[in-house]
Amino acid sequence: MGKTIEAGIVIRQFLLTNSEGRVWVIAPPSLVRQWETELEDKLAILDFPERINVCSIDKMATIPTDGISMLVVDEAHHLVADEIPHELTRLASSSPRLLLLSATPPLGQPEVLLRLLKVLDPDNYGDVGLEEFSTRVREREALGIFLRGLRPDASPAILRQRLRRLPDLFPSDREAMRMGEQINSALQENAQEALQRHVSDLRSHIADVYRIHHRLIRTRRRDAADWVFRPRGPASLHEGEPNLEHVRLSWIEDSRLTSVFELFEQWRVELASKFPKSSAARTEASQAVVTLFEALGCSVDVFAEILDALPGALFDEAWRSAFTSVIQEQNDKPSRPLQVAAVIKRHLEILQQQDKEGTPRIAVFGSNADDLEKCYAALQTTLGKERVWTAPAHGDDDGDIAAEFESDKQARVLVCNRQQEEGLNLHFVDALVHLDLPFSPARIEQRIGRLDRFGRRKRRLEQRVFFPSVNEESSLWEAWFDVLAKAFDIFNSPIADVQFSLAEISAYLTDALFEHGALGLHEVIPHVREQLAAERERLDNQYALDRVQQEEDAAEGLFRNLDELEGEESFMSTALRGWLLTGLGFSCKGDYERIFRVTWDAERTLLPLKPWGPRFQGALAESHTFHRSYALRQNEHGRPQLIRVGSKLMRAVEQEYRWDDRGTAFGTWRHLLSDGEEEWFAFKLCYIVEASLPTDLTADEKSGLRARMDGYFQPWAEELYIDEALEVVEDEERIRLLALPYDSLETHGRDHNLGSRQECLFTLIEPSRFEQLCDAVRNSSEAWLRERPRFKLALEQSVARGQADIDRRNRRLFQRQLNQRQANERVDVGLARELELNALLSEALRNPVVTLDAIGIIVLSGRAPAAFMEGRT
Repeated sequence: MGKTIEAGIVIRQFLLTNSEGRVWVIAPPSLVRQWETELEDKLAILDFPERINVCSIDKMATIPTDGISMLVVDEAHHLVADEIPHELTRLASSSPRLLLLSATPPLGQPEVLLRLLKVLDPDNYGDVGLEEFSTRVREREALGIFLRGLRPDASPAILRQRLRRLPDLFPSDREAMRMGEQINSALQENAQEALQRHVSDLRSHIADVYRIHHRLIRTRRRDAADWVFRPRGPASLHEGEPNLEHVRLSWIEDSRLTSVFELFEQWRVELASKFPKSSAARTEASQAVVTLFEALGCSVDVFAEILDALPGALFDEAWRSAFTSVIQEQNDKPSRPLQVAAVIKRHLEILQQQDKEGTPRIAVFGSNADDLEKCYAALQTTLGKERVWTAPAHGDDDGDIAAEFESDKQARVLVCNRQQEEGLNLHFVDALVHLDLPFSPARIEQRIGRLDRFGRRKRRLEQRVFFPSVNEESSLWEAWFDVLAKAFDIFNSPIADVQFSLAEISAYLTDALFEHGALGLHEVIPHVREQLAAERERLDNQYALDRVQQEEDAAEGLFRNLDELEGEESFMSTALRGWLLTGLGFSCKGDYERIFRVTWDAERTLLPLKPWGPRFQGALAESHTFHRSYALRQNEHGRPQLIRVGSKLMRAVEQEYRWDDRGTAFGTWRHLLSDGEEEWFAFKLCYIVEASLPTDLTADEKSGLRARMDGYFQPWAEELYIDEALEVVEDEERIRLLALPYDSLETHGRDHNLGSRQECLFTLIEPSRFEQLCDAVRNSSEAWLRERPRFKLALEQSVARGQADIDRRNRRLFQRQLNQRQANERVDVGLARELELNALLSEALRNPVVTLDAIGIIVLSGRAPAAFMEGRT
């Protein structure tokens, strides 16, 4: 998913678990509103008023250092492209939590990655130089190559080849050697299950011990599950040939175009032969050719404007006069804006035919401001003013423009300039129109990326490209389109992963255009494709270590569990109804199974107004739903709040539940036995069993270690029944009757609350005897619980599982310390603390906490309490 959403999830979880925490988000000016919108709409950040601030990068100096609990920096690679800004250092050093976000892989530029790590971890990277760091990156790349062949599904020959390299790559790593021996034994015995396990263990060990940095988390779009991102375009029909059925092409006619283009080509050829290669003058000339190429791609008139600004050294008076002569000829074709408007109108009609009930939307991107303004006016004349939007006409707040454009049911076309190529979230738009094709793959990617985002629901992303109408074989613009489509595959798949290599490739492409024109662009397609494949291969090698670690910490199980919980809406609904409406006496307005509001009923609600009125106030002001589909719908109260852990209502209920002692002690007379059967009773004890935590931990350590301990020793509830003889009840039928939920209705019998019938209880059991029994049960029951086979087995399994993981972590930590010492690197001080915490966890794991959550007495009888009392009188 998008990095904004991923970071937002981290932010929300932090705010949930740190009631006093404050978060600052720093983003480029064009992304500030998008951040605010995403945090508000998708992550309900308004649940935490005044605890989160989003600030533009150019206003970093105004952020106070006091009270920052978490600092999030978006597009951090841009911020440290040349150096580390003083203001970033000031803020980063003042925040105990720092999250640096980058949509591009910094491994492509070691100097940028090193600066990011210096900000993230100045203790360990503050004194590291670029040469030393580049060496580390190259070494990790070699390990990545090694890991890519070390796979559980690799052939025995490849695995043996990898095992032979282990001593050379890891001479001091005893753990790696031990695992290599296990793999070799499994190969000899053809033990496939053991082989897969040992290979996975070795991959995980190498990835964990030899990564660049353990706080560097890299994810790639192509590694995401299929459902996360929709494909940008259809699958290729043939190897190396992209399927472009989703890209429509249109040509703009101008009777001057052929003459202007032929003259431009003559001038380009003369210029290319005039300057020697690698000279500064040639570089300037080639850039002028690119500039005019882009201008003529917009229109002859834009070309004429750019032409006037060229220096005389590139454009003498003879050439200038020749161009002026053909440009001033009469154009007998309709104007470019009218042609553009007519084509877009037809495209809208096609989209409407494809989805007759839908609201088709098109985003139009162009480079030249005058050209955009004229096309915008023509579109308004053709489609109607209310249907055509442009950013300058609707304010400068790009985030608002996207949201308002989406919500306006009449709006159809949004005209965007170069500034809007970054920041806009147009995932809801059906089609993208390129009024021109800049000679920059990065800009084309940015345009497509406005639509091709997490959350896009369209089956495919339609695109349309406008070209100047010239001879197809010599058309520079169609040749450039072929480079984009066939070399970069940009219309079918993202190229953000190779962004740092684009500068070098673009220089090569500029030279090809300058030297050989359309023919040169066509000829470089195989070479560019090879360059991109080699760059991706290099990045794959560097990424391999992180990829293995992510596989080990895979979230598939978490996603599966969350998905299962999503299917238990009825369980949540029943549980909350029982406590909130029945137990506490709140009222419900609306349909509880769909969308409803909870209200405080002065006559029914069984809570003191102070302090609980204010604590529930925020939740009661909103409508609620248990169903995610309803949470996306707008009503008179806004969108309903989805009831999940962390929502306003659930947080208020959780606070009340922890405060409320109702149900912690109870007495029940259960009229279920056959008539005439003698009364029998047992004590019911409800225990919560969970792992204990070491003392003297920081708040962050406590939060992280609690998650680890819960993974080793999953908390559970245990019910224990003790009879009058102070023995654990083992009879299954008796346990079944005792375990039935409280039921005050006349069904198979009836439950009676002994809290209001204490005379029945004390007639059955003499009060002093009852007090003695309660004390004895309370004092002895925990020991009985710990002696139960189920408890012992659960503890034994948890200790074994947890200790194995702790031992594995310790071996890796020791190896990392050894590697740093042998490389004369600064030993990470955090490693010693991790080892210390692991020792504390190992001890705590063997001593779980057993908490008595509730205790009560249940009397089983063949008669009602009143009949019992009558029989005793």
